[in-house]
Amino acid sequence: MSALVDAKVGGKLYWGGEYAVVEAGHTAVIMAVKRYLQVKLKFSSGHGNIRSSLYHHHLIWSYQNGKLHIAHQDEYSLIIKAIGVMSEYLTEQGKELTVFDLDIDSDLHDSAFQKYGFGSSGAVVVAVVRGMLRLYELADEDLLVFKLACLILLKIGNNGSMGDVASCTYGGLIAYTSFDRHQILEWLEKKSISQIIDTEWKYLSIRPLKNCLPVEPVIGWTGREAISSELVYKISLGRNHPEYSQFLQNSETHVQSLIQAIETGNKGRFKQAIAALRQGLIHLSIICRTQIETEELRQMSDLADDYDAVGKLSGAGGGDCGIIFLFDHAKKEELIQELEKRKIQYLAFI
Repeated sequence: MSALVDAKVGGKLYWGGEYAVVEAGHTAVIMAVKRYLQVKLKFSSGHGNIRSSLYHHHLIWSYQNGKLHIAHQDEYSLIIKAIGVMSEYLTEQGKELTVFDLDIDSDLHDSAFQKYGFGSSGAVVVAVVRGMLRLYELADEDLLVFKLACLILLKIGNNGSMGDVASCTYGGLIAYTSFDRHQILEWLEKKSISQIIDTEWKYLSIRPLKNCLPVEPVIGWTGREAISSELVYKISLGRNHPEYSQFLQNSETHVQSLIQAIETGNKGRFKQAIAALRQGLIHLSIICRTQIETEELRQMSDLADDYDAVGKLSGAGGGDCGIIFLFDHAKKEELIQELEKRKIQYLAFI
């Protein structure tokens, strides 16, 4: 068995398809960013130690009669769940469980530990899954890592699309079509983890995209942390609105147009698709009576018009990040200065 292994995963940034992708069979375009979460794992004896740069204390854990044992979980509950599910999978694969030390280091947060909105929960689960597979000398193919990470998040009640998991797992720029989560939840009641992994997931598609456009995404952070799960829940309350299904249909149409523009290098179509996706999110917030595009995000997107660019929020909205797609690279510094005047922090993470 390996003495020491590590795994490093990046954060995510949505280009388009937010909220619609929460519904099975709908698509989003997502890009990995150069902010990372890294884990290091090493087999131990007796007890394992979990440490994280985000917390001021470490956690002691062990196996007792083949089951995960821990005195308390607090901030580490997600990590403990990931280890627990992975332990179950490893047992199914015939592996003998051994405790290990786990060190986690993340720069998906600012110095005050606020999340930038780059998908830190998905990133930590993906990193732990990939790290444990490597520690036990099992293949860590992307699709396997993705499915295992999704099962862990579903088991804790995550209501997201798992687009962040796809981005963290595959990296680069991807087109992600979400799977039927209700079907997987039913399988979790009656199938083993290995059986679920080996079964085809309805609608699931993760496809790398080749960007043929000379576009530079400029990321702006509002300084406000958005809680994706809360926003997704609020939007879900509007599913019975008569215009919700039209939002889904329009989003899919514009995302497919966006994908075609990316792969063919069609600047005009790209700008039209991004602008249409932005307007779709604004309309969604109206029918669901919740704010998605905040004033800061609105200012950022409107500013893009002055630079032959196009902008929109990225992700859940309600705070976090906006993105301006800039074609005139010579205007980048001027654009950054204008963002700073509006108290929007430029993030050089591309």
